[in-house]
This record gives sequence, C-alpha cells and structure tokens, in this order.
Amino acid sequence: MSAPWKSLPAALRPSTRGLPLLGLALVVGASLVHGEAKAGVAPVTSRSQLAGPGNDFIDWGDLGAAGANVPHPGNLSTNTGTTVSFTMDYFNDFKRWDQVSSGSPTPWQGNFSLGDKLLWTNVPASDVNPISLTLGSGFASVGTQIQASSPGSFTARVTAYDAANNSLGFEDFTGDSNSTLGDAVFIGIRSTLSTNPIYRVDFSIQPGSSQISSFAINQVDLNTSFDTPSGAVPAPLPLLGVSAGFVYSRRLRTRLKASRQR
Repeated sequence: MSAPWKSLPAALRPSTRGLPLLGLALVVGASLVHGEAKAGVAPVTSRSQLAGPGNDFIDWGDLGAAGANVPHPGNLSTNTGTTVSFTMDYFNDFKRWDQVSSGSPTPWQGNFSLGDKLLWTNVPASDVNPISLTLGSGFASVGTQIQASSPGSFTARVTAYDAANNSLGFEDFTGDSNSTLGDAVFIGIRSTLSTNPIYRVDFSIQPGSSQISSFAINQVDLNTSFDTPSGAVPAPLPLLGVSAGFVYSRRLRTRLKASRQR
C-alpha cells in the first residue's frame, strides 16, 4: 500500500530525509504541551514566595491561647476576612500550642520560630491524618511550615483541590523534626493554571516515620496572584511545544510559496 501522503501535492509532501526528525519534534512538542497541562501544580519552597500583592494568611492564635483544645470541624477567618473551615480525619480535638525555647516546661519545643502560633493534631497514631483546610474563595498558592511530633526525618505532603473538590495534584517535601529554632520545613503548592484556583488544601505526614498522625503546622500563607512566585522558575515546556509547531508551519509555508513560483 502506498503512503497516504503521496496523494498530496508535491509542495505538501513531507521530505523523506527530514521526516523522522520532524515527526519526533512534533511528537515531543505535543507531549510537552500535554504534560504541562496535566501537571496543574508546582512546589512553593519558602514563605517569601507568597509575599507581595495578593498575600493573605491564617493565624492559629485566633483559635485561643496556648494549650486550648480546638474542636473540629471549625471555622476562622484569614487576615483579609476569607472564611476557612478546618478539620482532620480523627475525632480528637486539635490542640493550640506556641513554639517555646528548649528547656521550657511546656510544648512546643520544636523547630518552628520562637513564638509561632501552632495547630497540633494531638493524635499519636500511625495513619495518614491530613489537616484539611477548605477556603471560602480561590487562591493561587498556599503554604505553611510543618513538624512531625516524633523526632527524625519525615516526608510531608501538600495536596491541592479545585472548587469541585477534584485533586489538582500534590507536592512532597523532606523535613527533619528537631529542636533547632526556625528549621521547620516549608511545604507549599501553587496552581499553574489561573482557571483552576485552589479551594482546598491538605497537609499531612506520609508513611515512613512513626506516629505520622501527630504533627503541627504554623501560620498558613496564601496568595491570590497567579504570577510566578519570587524565586520560582517558570516551566518552559509549553514554549517548547509551541516552538515545534511554529518551525513546522514556517517550513510548510516556505515550500508552498516555492511551489507557486514554479
């Protein structure tokens, strides 16, 4: 059977010599565009990346003094007035603690910054037990610092969801639970598509360390701006896909023009 493209006008027929390379470029370009569209989220690795226009935050100190029990599900407001609902899988009450210096008779003697207002799950178990925040409006990016109750290395995960509660994706971060002030790992996530703002976010400790149900988070920062956060590198994949198509279209127009001049 003859190749289908042989019935095309000469100007439209692909060059046999360049066909494998051109085909590869088109396939790679198309796959790159598709891959970026599927990704949906990107990591945010520091609190400073959420600063600037559109910034908002959740202060757990609004839930009471250090040592207070915090029933759930519950609600509070962000600094700018957006309602946030919070819960976790276990029925235990949350606990409010402040980061204190090493040697203090009261918790939290961890690796947040001194005086940080914390929300603790208060669940000494080995099941994944995410703190889930449902946001009253959509945000482009969300993040916080996290520490597992048990000492040592751990993997933390942040998962983002859209307005219909569909997962946009997740990001994993490696942390170390210790008593070095200010050393708590920051775990953040941003939506790469302005059509898919984040309406819910889960923070959790993943299997691999003991008592993964028990952990604390500090102030949660949010941002409504879909501009690339400061310090983040924009993904070049869509541009590569578009470039492949652009090169092919220019080659095709050149060959058509040459054919008409014969």
